[in-house]
Amino acid sequence: MSQTRNAPETTKLRGAIGLGTPKLTFSFKFAATLIGDLNNLDQWLEQAYQLDTAQLLVPDPKDEDAALKGPRAFINRALAFAQALVDGGRIPLFDLAELSNLARLQPTNADETSQSADYEAKIRPPYIDVITPAQLYAIYKEALLAAGRMSKTPLTPQNRQAEYQHFNNKIILPIAKQAARGTSTQAVLRTAHENNIPFIHRAGAMYQIGWGCKAVQIDRSSVGADSAMASVISNSKRLTAKVLADAGLPAAKHINSTTLESAKKAAQTIGWPLVVKPADAERGEGVHINITNNAGLERAFQDALKVSPGKQVLIEEQVSGTCHRIFISNGELLYAVKRCPKSIIGDGQNSVRALAETANQITLSTPPWRREPLCKLDEEALQQINRAGHTLETIPAKGELIHLREIESTLSGGYDIEVTHQVHPENLRIALQAAKLAGLSNAGIDILSEDIAKPWVENGAIINEINYAPLLGGGEISRSHLQTYLSRIIEEDGRIPVDIYVGGDSAMAQAKEHQKNLHKNGQQAYLTSHAETLDDEQALRPYPFKSLARRTKALLLENTVEALILVVQNADVLETGLPIDKATLHLASTTDPFPRINEVTALLAPLQ
Repeated sequence: MSQTRNAPETTKLRGAIGLGTPKLTFSFKFAATLIGDLNNLDQWLEQAYQLDTAQLLVPDPKDEDAALKGPRAFINRALAFAQALVDGGRIPLFDLAELSNLARLQPTNADETSQSADYEAKIRPPYIDVITPAQLYAIYKEALLAAGRMSKTPLTPQNRQAEYQHFNNKIILPIAKQAARGTSTQAVLRTAHENNIPFIHRAGAMYQIGWGCKAVQIDRSSVGADSAMASVISNSKRLTAKVLADAGLPAAKHINSTTLESAKKAAQTIGWPLVVKPADAERGEGVHINITNNAGLERAFQDALKVSPGKQVLIEEQVSGTCHRIFISNGELLYAVKRCPKSIIGDGQNSVRALAETANQITLSTPPWRREPLCKLDEEALQQINRAGHTLETIPAKGELIHLREIESTLSGGYDIEVTHQVHPENLRIALQAAKLAGLSNAGIDILSEDIAKPWVENGAIINEINYAPLLGGGEISRSHLQTYLSRIIEEDGRIPVDIYVGGDSAMAQAKEHQKNLHKNGQQAYLTSHAETLDDEQALRPYPFKSLARRTKALLLENTVEALILVVQNADVLETGLPIDKATLHLASTTDPFPRINEVTALLAPLQ
């Protein structure tokens, strides 16, 4: 820690255009002794954090001091690592920070020896309001210090786990607790960013993609069109089954139980084998299948009761087949997968135990925030291994699949097989109807079927669950459909036209005339300066603040705004920026300029 001194002296805001208004400038001073072997650092970044160091080779300025080449290469790697931490914390900043300046410090008379090799780096990370500037600064500082450690430390399993634990506890988990943002949210926002679609943070885990009348509100994979009632239905497996059954859709027979005695009576009524699961839990927690006797029922019931928030357990008839997730987007099929349980694949040379240990070693070589669940060789796994005709010490044939769990779940893991083009039309029909019944535009409909290519009436398949805000972008198959998902929920790039007039009274007069013309053409255009806002009818719209940036953001969040006209009449935007990245700029009037108008015009010019 002592190797980074006085960092930062100040955290400065600078005028900038972009979503989230101002950008930040962080200043770091560090000693040359912080930097070790860059090849060693590259090994860490590539092997421990799966970063492509070839992408980090930023050309040095032609006229730069040769002594700065090493520090510049070091800082660029540290910034890339910081970006990996930012992404691990599910902070939707998708651009690398910019190294705006790197300078060698002059030695001081007080301590000439220790100061002679010091450097100062100034970086400009993108700004977003989901965390504070101080928290964002802490991430970059930790990344800089870690880059120094990794450049001098051999990459061993022990050292790697120590670094993982350090960042998981100090950066990733605290950020996750502060504002929960799901995997789906990060994946959707990243795809929006890649497709040049703007987004705005609303509150907590909620975001808006697009502006004004073209905007869509999202929370994970759900959108504003998804009914709030759907979350009530989908969170209760009992309610889900009733809604499905009442509508004539296939659902498993079940009985809700709160005591072991009532569970045993339910088992007698339904008959073996049974599924026992909490009525209101997620991630596959507490789910047990193939229950064939009272002893197994008692164990499964107690486990399910333990994880049920409402202390309710469903005793359900068991239907043969594998879970298939039918992802519905905007009332249409987006994709479908067969959800297979956690497994290992034989290589014809290693035992079951060795295969599981090798798989776990690979898993442990990835950061905790990116890991799949480990292969646990517990009682359930041993039962599955024995059913496959193996023990921990036998050697499966090459390509032989050995399940370690009965079902796939978020808790225990698994893998998906895409079956989008195999779903029978009748199975798709009931999935679409189930989503509509629940009031969901986007939904994950789980169908238990032995063969999803055959209609449910032929093989006795059932709808097992209706999922509100199902996981989207969690795996390679799902990520491949994200662009289609976005194209269905938002029009083009989601932007409305924005015109900016710069100047005094004459600029305002020109802007009002433009608003009148847009109104005549049938567009609901709103106009605002820092102090005055006019709605579509040119009536005054009061706000509790005098800020062009804040009024602009407020109007971008309003779904009646079809066009926006901004009038810049002071230099405040040099400090606050504007929450837009594209606009038509109208030349400032020269008859009534305001102080620093030339700086303002220069700042806004890149929006064209």
